[in-house]
Amino acid sequence: MERIKEVAQININSQNYLIYLTKKAIKKIIIRVDPLNNIHLNYPKSCSAARALKYLEEHIAWVVKVIDSNQNRYQDMEMNACMKLEKMWILGKIYKIIICDGCKNEYQLEDSNLILSGNFSKSISKMINDYQMILIDEFEKISILFKTKIRQNPHLKIKKMKSRWGSCNYRNGKIALNIRLIHTPIELIRFVIFHEFCHFLYPNHSKNFYNLLKEFLPDYKRFEKELKKFSFYLTL
Repeated sequence: MERIKEVAQININSQNYLIYLTKKAIKKIIIRVDPLNNIHLNYPKSCSAARALKYLEEHIAWVVKVIDSNQNRYQDMEMNACMKLEKMWILGKIYKIIICDGCKNEYQLEDSNLILSGNFSKSISKMINDYQMILIDEFEKISILFKTKIRQNPHLKIKKMKSRWGSCNYRNGKIALNIRLIHTPIELIRFVIFHEFCHFLYPNHSKNFYNLLKEFLPDYKRFEKELKKFSFYLTL
């Protein structure tokens, strides 16, 4: 398990941002800005932390561009309220979370409210467990469309993932879907599943892969863009 060696700060336009420095078995320095605008700086074992920070300074214009993009992307998503669990997106609609100590149902959607019983964690777990059936249903529907196209026997695993919405192992036929997909609209759930099924035929992101994806979803680029708006859920 890789361990964060150091945490630093950088001031950009009068605002402080955290930098997480991690030494890894990689060949080059990699900069990543997460949805919360924390900066992740991964660097090779042969490189010093000072050199990695110098590299970050040399590429600060790119970091600023990503931070600005994040702020624009999430401005209509009420991200802060979602991070505080004051609100929650469910299938592409945002709900205000209300705790009801006397309610019999563990959870209930009413207008724009998500009403939870007094046991918050139990109610959320129940809701997530129920809504994952939507992922299973969509997986099975799309699986039928690929039945004559692929040699694998697809099977599904639903789990939490920190950096991706889905994955495909084309060798053993396993597709993994992130349970956080329940927060996104149904069309984005379908997009992710189609994306992973296309990897059974093209286990890369080649031109042939995207041509196949386009056959099923001509508007896939719009879905890619929309899905990025929900990427802050990957950090929860």
